[in-house]
Amino acid sequence: MCGLVGFISEINDGVSIIDDMLQSIPWRGQDDKGIWRENDVYLGHNRLSILDLSSAGKQPMVSASGRFVIAYNGEVYNYKELKSLFPPDFLWRGSSDTEVILECIERFGIDEAVKKFTGIFAFAVCDRKESRLFLVRDRMGVKPLYYGNTQNGFLFGSQIRAFTKFPGFERKISQDAMNLFFRYHAIPSPYSIYENAYKVVPGTIVEVQQGKVTNRREYWSMSQCVKHGAENTFTHEDEAIEAIESSIKNSVRQQLISDVPVGAFLSGGVDSSLVACFAKMCKPDFKTFSIGFKEKSYDESSHARAVAGYLGTDHTEETLSAKEALSLIPNIPEFCDEPLNDASQIPTYFVSKLAGKHVTVVVTGDGGDELFAGYQRYPDFLRLRAIQRFAPNIVAKLVHNFNKLPDKLRSIFGQKFSMKLIMTETYLRYNDAKTQYDSLLDFWPEFHENMPFPILPETAFETQSELSYACYHDCKIYMPDVILTKVDRSGMYAGIESRVPLLDHNIYELSCRIPDNWKLSGSTTKAILKKILYKRVPKHLVDRPKMGFGVPIDTWIRGELKGWAMSLLSDVKKDKMLPFKTIEHKMNQHQNNAVNWQYALWGVLVWQQWKSYYNADY
Repeated sequence: MCGLVGFISEINDGVSIIDDMLQSIPWRGQDDKGIWRENDVYLGHNRLSILDLSSAGKQPMVSASGRFVIAYNGEVYNYKELKSLFPPDFLWRGSSDTEVILECIERFGIDEAVKKFTGIFAFAVCDRKESRLFLVRDRMGVKPLYYGNTQNGFLFGSQIRAFTKFPGFERKISQDAMNLFFRYHAIPSPYSIYENAYKVVPGTIVEVQQGKVTNRREYWSMSQCVKHGAENTFTHEDEAIEAIESSIKNSVRQQLISDVPVGAFLSGGVDSSLVACFAKMCKPDFKTFSIGFKEKSYDESSHARAVAGYLGTDHTEETLSAKEALSLIPNIPEFCDEPLNDASQIPTYFVSKLAGKHVTVVVTGDGGDELFAGYQRYPDFLRLRAIQRFAPNIVAKLVHNFNKLPDKLRSIFGQKFSMKLIMTETYLRYNDAKTQYDSLLDFWPEFHENMPFPILPETAFETQSELSYACYHDCKIYMPDVILTKVDRSGMYAGIESRVPLLDHNIYELSCRIPDNWKLSGSTTKAILKKILYKRVPKHLVDRPKMGFGVPIDTWIRGELKGWAMSLLSDVKKDKMLPFKTIEHKMNQHQNNAVNWQYALWGVLVWQQWKSYYNADY
């Protein structure tokens, strides 16, 4: 895993500028640094050596013919198999996957080559013969890639933070991005926090000529996978279990390939336990890592310890305190260069830091919830849909009346219950399933009531169920722009590479063929994955309510983080772009234990902190 930057510009002192851009993201690879320039095209690369640690893996790399030059971040796991597509006497200069990518592009062309790659990747390839640049991002959006324009040139790179080092780049906040952030907890592709800057959409190729985007095209379509899966569903559950199990085994095996030590994050939940289980089968001395909390309601470390003990992994754990979390919070905008409303990036960083003392690569269980219906919101969504169909007016009136109760009276029912009913009232404003699900995690509807939202995934297919749509929606937005962004930024800041075996695109395609009731069986989420896991790990070790990788932000905002939070709220008041009175009211409710507004408030706080850190304006 590495970091890449580049630009097309006639600007003076370009080598010095691209060096500054690379130095702005040093955590994306400290093993080596490389710069390539030809005419007005500049490529830069920070390297974290994973495969072929020798100088033969150095980037930017030029193809054997000299036609193509690449700067690349990620791993193509099937690179050894791809070598079999070449003549036996083909002369390879090294053993890196980077070289295989380059020669596949030379041999098959960019579009056909990228379809052959299995892995996580984001790269920029310069075609010197035809004076074209291609920006390519992996199918699921694991690796980040941005691009944008200034008056002085065309920019691209792994993190938008590097753009701020280019002369003339304007730090003007996109109004669309702000509205999208407060709805989706992140800024979904193709938008970015800044005007005139964008994310490459997962599964696409962006073609650039003479500093202008001339084409954007999909090489893999998530929506087509869903459509095809609905038309080709498994008819026998045993067949589905066998196919999924085999595919996960193969993915884990592939993703353990490395020239440096590999371990795994382990929470003791279904997904991480399944990945760790198959990894242990491949590597007897496999290491696992977990983070715990002093606040017991958030602490999963005992469950992780029990699973590690059963599997026999070399397990290491640490307990995270509010004091330690507070020490990281000021640095969040530095490595997470767009606002991100997911406080679990804090423990993700600390477990990455812990793992980094022992390994350079980790495999994680991310993706299982989105592919196999693991979130509690899925049964909640279907339940709300059913209630609304049968008694919409009565339910809406009851919920509205409850939400009008005084805080003291409402607090009798508990913060969690009160929060659910507030969210339910927002949900019941809409009728169609798409908009309803889109609003399910919208904590600030008053921020953007009259704003258009062009991010909603494509029109639901005739073959698509409500559950299928909900999973698809999360795979398009929540997973790449919240979950995977968190894992990438936190892991890289700690100096490790994170791999996600459950997000192999072949597994995604298989998951689309699984009937709803094999994923969500009554109230049992991820039913089919649990059947696979229970064959290898005793049910009692992992069968418990889902906790997620949450952190006790609710109590911290009332305690250790209260001063920090109040200071940022005073900045919000001066800013005048956000509805301060509404925010202040929710903060008061939270401080008085009437409603747990931790997620809504955390979003405001990280937004304001980011804005101040980068000195950005509207």
